[in-house]
Amino acid sequence: MNPLQNIRNQITINKRNTLLANAYADYAISKLVSLRISGGINTLSNETNIFNNSRTQSGSKWSSSGVNGAIWNQPSSIWRSENMLTYKFKLGGEHNFDALAGYSAQKWEQNNRVINGSNFPNDRIPWISGAGVTTGSTNNTGWSMLSWFGRVNYAFKDKYYLTPNIRQDGSSRFGKQAEDGIKINGSKFPIMPSLAGAWLVSGED
Repeated sequence: MNPLQNIRNQITINKRNTLLANAYADYAISKLVSLRISGGINTLSNETNIFNNSRTQSGSKWSSSGVNGAIWNQPSSIWRSENMLTYKFKLGGEHNFDALAGYSAQKWEQNNRVINGSNFPNDRIPWISGAGVTTGSTNNTGWSMLSWFGRVNYAFKDKYYLTPNIRQDGSSRFGKQAEDGIKINGSKFPIMPSLAGAWLVSGED
């Protein structure tokens, strides 16, 4: 069959819708303490409709499925929420502290659905509802993540800096039972500390 004829007679319709939204709010609890609340969501919907009429290779009279079509639908969404509390203070005029504690959560989900139709009576109804035989399948996938974190920025005389960090992440993809096999010490809630330091040499007399 002529490939050009095949392309001309296959009807393909793609639909894509996206929603993206982010927001945050800052609140000064006191002169030293502030709170930031932020979040966002991103939703995506992909739909593909295909119809192979009798003048295509797939839908010709020599094909066992005859005139046929299919619909694929893949809606997905991801959302995120984060809350951070900050406390800034000084001690003795030479010691500066900037402490932060936070919590965040994320979740992603996707649904995959497909409906196949075959043995359409003719070319005039290019919709799955006109198929003589329909089959379908569906599956869902997703992951979620929960995190706690803390950090302290310490500066002495604006020359010596120390920053300890700690965070604990829990994920449906972590641990011995994770389907994708990701393991962090065999735990779904591993603790990950870190420490950084700096010295401003140019600040020395």
